[in-house]
Amino acid sequence: MPNPTKRTKPAKISVAKRLRHAAAAAAPGINGKSQQASKKQKKRPEKVKAEEEITSESEVDEPVNVAAAAAADLDSAAMNDDDNALETPQEARVRLAQQLIGELKAREAERLGYGDEDEDDDDEDEEAHVTGAVSARLQSANLRRAGRLRASFADAIVAEGAAVAADAASGSVSLAKNWHRLAVTCVQLGDNSLYTASKDGSVARWSLQAVLIKDGDSERRHLRRVAHVPGGLRQRCRHSSKSKPKAKTEQQLAEADGAVLHRGHVLCMALSSDQTRLATGDADGLVLVWQADSLQLVHQFRGHRAAVNALAFRRRAPGSGSGGGLHLFSGSHDKTVRHWGLGGAPDCGLGFIEALFGHSAPVLGLDAMRLDRCISCGGPDKSLRLWKLAEESQLVFELPPGGGPNSCECVAMVTEQVFASGQGDGSLCLWSMQKKRPVAKVAAAHGPDRWVTALAAVKNADLLASGSWDGLVRLWRVAAQPGSSGMTLSRLLELPAAGFVNQLAFWPASADEEPDDDGGGELRLAAGLGQEHKWGRWLVDKSARNLALVWRLALPN
Repeated sequence: MPNPTKRTKPAKISVAKRLRHAAAAAAPGINGKSQQASKKQKKRPEKVKAEEEITSESEVDEPVNVAAAAAADLDSAAMNDDDNALETPQEARVRLAQQLIGELKAREAERLGYGDEDEDDDDEDEEAHVTGAVSARLQSANLRRAGRLRASFADAIVAEGAAVAADAASGSVSLAKNWHRLAVTCVQLGDNSLYTASKDGSVARWSLQAVLIKDGDSERRHLRRVAHVPGGLRQRCRHSSKSKPKAKTEQQLAEADGAVLHRGHVLCMALSSDQTRLATGDADGLVLVWQADSLQLVHQFRGHRAAVNALAFRRRAPGSGSGGGLHLFSGSHDKTVRHWGLGGAPDCGLGFIEALFGHSAPVLGLDAMRLDRCISCGGPDKSLRLWKLAEESQLVFELPPGGGPNSCECVAMVTEQVFASGQGDGSLCLWSMQKKRPVAKVAAAHGPDRWVTALAAVKNADLLASGSWDGLVRLWRVAAQPGSSGMTLSRLLELPAAGFVNQLAFWPASADEEPDDDGGGELRLAAGLGQEHKWGRWLVDKSARNLALVWRLALPN
């Protein structure tokens, strides 16, 4: 009597391997159909390869018929086609969703380190952990597409930004200099680029891959200029020396340089959320739109009768690509806000769309997000106006009376319902769409007799940056008051920045931006600095330099 076969314990399979097997089982087979055979399909004899060794239990006397095996494969494929032809669209969506979720789970298991050599006995806990992580990532992606994702950066900035505040010459600060001859009036940040413009009319694009250069007794990180457009005033500065003859006209300079020049001070700049278009406005009332990567001129808009002080693009939905139109808003010294279209959609033509009237003083600041609206501040008229374009209406927010002469200098949207403003008396205010008065206020945010010259916020987050001419850029936390509808502004960090801060910009500009694969990354803040303010020479700081600074603030994974 033969001995009974000894049973062996089945080999343990890790979570990652099981998830990969599940994803492979759900993957489409021939003609995109499921690899699993239908229950109604009749069982067919297994094909035996000619090269395979036949065991004694499955020995056959007849040779393998290759033609018959090939015919069986064709019949099986035909039967799969018949089965999948009966698959409804709903069943197909469910099958594809299951396949996608299986792939995401396998990828997440590998990222979390649940490898093939897993010796623990908590597979169920690991699988539950993987399922929870995938669910959280899918929910975040859904909120990001809807524009309702909220992020908290303030706590990370406090921990990681302390070294930056202590030493401005550290590796976290990069310089862009030695190109603009006058004050840097505006800056914008892209994924791997910095854009700057100056009072000399020039526009430049810099690579954020910095190079260490010895600057005095220390090494500083300097940015490399990859594209530029010289301005008329810069050419005049270049030709004003005694060793070189002066040009007769600026038009001759423009023709000799082969580029369309800003012949006046460039006062404002905006970058589209898809980083394809860069807009600049100057003191002559001209708005130029450039291709962002090469600084090639795409459009030029005329219509303002005075200097263009502010520009803002309406943000596109993440992942929309070129499927939506580009909308641009411009605010001018002629007291109007103009709405321009840059094409890209049937409802967004190319050119002027409408003019928005209501301010009784020059428009000094603009901002916009995803909704069909924008916010503007009117300087000496002490008002902020939310323009609802679809409803053809506007909401007016006025600064509180008292406290002497005041003006609204700059504005930045934090969310679709909350925005911040900087005043001429040095105060920083936080506003809500549901209230006509500020919900939070910080008096003398940059010290006495220092008005707020620049504001920037990370959209849909809790971080705000402000600048003046006290030598510091300050970061603020935006938080809701527990148990009430109020909000608070609390100081987080101070970054050294000598001179007048003419503009600030964050990257990523919004919490809706797609994160890195590992879920981490870094937050960058850029500041355009000059010896004087971009709108005048009331005060001049001879100790400052005309340049741009970029701080790199790490974010946790």
